[in-house]
Amino acid sequence: MHSAIVPSQDDVLQTVRRAGFQALTPLQSRLIPLFFKGRDVAVELTPGAGSTTGVVVPLMLGLRGAGPTPHAVVLAPGMEDVAKIGRAWARFARVVKDAPAFVPLGEIEDARREQRRLEKGSTVVAGTPLRVIDHVRRGGLGFADLSVFVMIEPPSEARADFVKDVQFIFEKFPHRPQLVLLSRSPLTEDNELLGLLHHPVLLTHEEKTAAAPAQSPSEHMAFALGTMPRADALARIILGHRLAPVIVFHLPRTDAARIIETLRGYGLRAASGSSSSAAAAAGRISAELRSAVLALSRRSLDALFLPLGAGNLSADFGELSPVTVVYYELPGVGFRGAIPSFVKQGRSLALVEQGRERDFTRLQEAIGMAFNTQEIPDDESVLTGAIDRVVQRMKEDDPSELAHLRSHIRRQVPLLQRPLFMAALLKAQLPSLAPVGRKPPVQAQARTPAHAQATEPVAIPPRGQRGRFGRNTPEAVARPQRQPEGPRQPRPERKPGEFAQLFVSIGRNRRVYARDLTQLFTEKLQLLEGDIGGVRVFEKYSFVDIVPGRAEDAIAKLTGTELKGRAITVNYAKKKEEKEEK
Repeated sequence: MHSAIVPSQDDVLQTVRRAGFQALTPLQSRLIPLFFKGRDVAVELTPGAGSTTGVVVPLMLGLRGAGPTPHAVVLAPGMEDVAKIGRAWARFARVVKDAPAFVPLGEIEDARREQRRLEKGSTVVAGTPLRVIDHVRRGGLGFADLSVFVMIEPPSEARADFVKDVQFIFEKFPHRPQLVLLSRSPLTEDNELLGLLHHPVLLTHEEKTAAAPAQSPSEHMAFALGTMPRADALARIILGHRLAPVIVFHLPRTDAARIIETLRGYGLRAASGSSSSAAAAAGRISAELRSAVLALSRRSLDALFLPLGAGNLSADFGELSPVTVVYYELPGVGFRGAIPSFVKQGRSLALVEQGRERDFTRLQEAIGMAFNTQEIPDDESVLTGAIDRVVQRMKEDDPSELAHLRSHIRRQVPLLQRPLFMAALLKAQLPSLAPVGRKPPVQAQARTPAHAQATEPVAIPPRGQRGRFGRNTPEAVARPQRQPEGPRQPRPERKPGEFAQLFVSIGRNRRVYARDLTQLFTEKLQLLEGDIGGVRVFEKYSFVDIVPGRAEDAIAKLTGTELKGRAITVNYAKKKEEKEEK
């Protein structure tokens, strides 16, 4: 394989995580390094092993900068396999810079359009044997720079024709490339395709099972519901444990729409999906559910609800593995549906209500996993997880749109009110989390006579402890606070003559603006709203109006402070009369 820069294991893992996966499967952990080493590999395919990702990731990372001619060809038995590879390629191309050109053959009937795509650039080509051979005969697909040839073996009934097509294509190679075989049949000596490989590394089902890391007890968790509603408990678990997109299994009679509505109140995006009976019987999923799975893989969805016993979905959900699975309800004694095998590849969670311990034990036996009992996350964990999720979505949004909205906020919301403005936005977006973190209300006390208030003032926490701009300094705590008498009145506006004017030895020539000085004075002096009257910035100096009682404090604390890389001087501004006398 062309590999000017061989990515490290950490680079591969980061790429996989950015694409929406939690970690590499055991097969991917062994297969991807062998690609970069140039070894021939033969793999026994099993549902949910993540073979498509195991092929796409090394081709995309290892063939960056390889040029527009075909360097890798993936021979797939049918169009469904080609489309699956195309979806995986598009998913990783969004998170990999300078991804190689990819051309699928067989998606459209017009071979001339495919020919034009090949001419524009085709570092990696995936197609059915008939389409690949067709373009080889037309002269549009050459193998002069081929370094990797991947073969995905079809089911047994179509295997004979596939072997003949591979042998025909193999004769056209001017040199021997690296060969990778993904076999649906056991890797035995009589396998014709296996005979084409040179000293291959065999990844059999037994080896992959032995290579799988043991699941830690914390990977599979059970939560006792108690009196908490089940839907609210699910939302709190997703947020509190910062789960990646999850698949939620529920009983067929459960109203998933009601649960989804509850999750939306926590800022979570969820959807419901179910395969048609015919598709489920064939082990496939419908087009609508397939699009929901794609959205889940792209993290456009936080949760996908599926009924238990929907069929064998392992083949279609395999590329999501390892995936977090939540058992919203426990299957009863009469449950006969199959549990998808990809469940064993990732983390599993279960919501257990009192009196269902026997059903819970039956579920553990069916999956072959032991669950560790956990508490439902507390308010602080849930709120922290919700904020982290908002920050993550902010990184995915269009930067130009965010910049446009930010300019409006700067113009319309005063600087000192922006933290409260952000809190109000969070409350509006997460209505179900509004009470989270709110302390119990203080019991109302009998009104005290006026003379008693003067001798026994009510203790009020210092403003420095309220978390506003980090005012927890000893000076802020020691500063005496005014005791309110009755309802709080709005702060009266001061007239211009009621402020002391300070001179600051820095201006626009150092790229200083009014907001910079306002922030400096507010944070260093722990000022209240209205303590700064106005700020005027000139070319080499500035004037700041401040309440007279804090002027001396500002001069003492701010003189010598660095702002924009320069130490500043703060002093009283001279009056016009004094300037004229001099």
